[in-house]
Amino acid sequence: SIFSHSLGDHSVHDLPSKLIAAAQAGLEAVEISTIDLDHHALQAQHASQPSPLLSAATEIGGICRDLNLTVTCLQPVRDVIEVTPKAIKSAQEKVFSLFPIMDALHTNLLLCCSSSLPEIELNQSIESAIKNLHQIGLQAKLHSKLIAFEALSWGTFINTWSQAWKIVKSVDLPNVGICLDSFNTLAREWADPTVQGGIQPGANSRLSESLIQLSHLPSEKIFLLQIADGLLLPKPIPKESDQPALMRWSRSSRLFPMEPDGYLPVEAFIMAVALTGYQGIWSAEVFNTSLFSDHQLVPISHALR
Repeated sequence: SIFSHSLGDHSVHDLPSKLIAAAQAGLEAVEISTIDLDHHALQAQHASQPSPLLSAATEIGGICRDLNLTVTCLQPVRDVIEVTPKAIKSAQEKVFSLFPIMDALHTNLLLCCSSSLPEIELNQSIESAIKNLHQIGLQAKLHSKLIAFEALSWGTFINTWSQAWKIVKSVDLPNVGICLDSFNTLAREWADPTVQGGIQPGANSRLSESLIQLSHLPSEKIFLLQIADGLLLPKPIPKESDQPALMRWSRSSRLFPMEPDGYLPVEAFIMAVALTGYQGIWSAEVFNTSLFSDHQLVPISHALR
């Protein structure tokens, strides 16, 4: 599987052309980007409909069926778990409104990720996050939907796989699981793009301990595995910025696994996941500056890579 954004940015490559490229490259499945879908819904034939997003999803779902592409999931859904009390209702409605969209896409998996909003806009209580995800999970269960929760490496309060797992485990619903992402785990626990050499002091021993723990996760609670490597930068990223360094690195310098310029210990991460007995989908999720090229071969070249 591959994330649709990883075949080209929506500003220069439309979603149907990226799906065609995925199929031509022999890929069997695709994660549909909510941003890609939102952009596709702006087209005239959809914008004039009562629900432009549903209209767009119906078309995309049909294209995927015609191309024999399985829709792995719809993602990402941001800022719906660590919300303040006054934002809970709107956050839940944001999630629930996507269930008909998922039906149109013929997928039952929705990926929710941790938030990187400023601390003042979030609730740092783990108990609150558990409660919110539980409520979302209960409603999703009524609609035969699965919810995968992922910790972003630059998340404000939740930024490690173990934190995400603690929440998922406490939610204790069969339709709520975890999404494991090689880049997010290794970026947080091993790499440091703000220093020369790009590696945290003592990184190997800490990562080894973390991966041992990860290898004991129940495989049935892993709903998705996302894989990507990271580029070793020639110069460290400045720490001073409006955006977290890991976010800036992630959005400009993710690579497909095993490419020569990557340096993250992706194999060790994958081995730990394999030891759980996981046999689900592996999906490539890449963000980098090459996706913004308007060259018409970007989608197929990235799909083939």
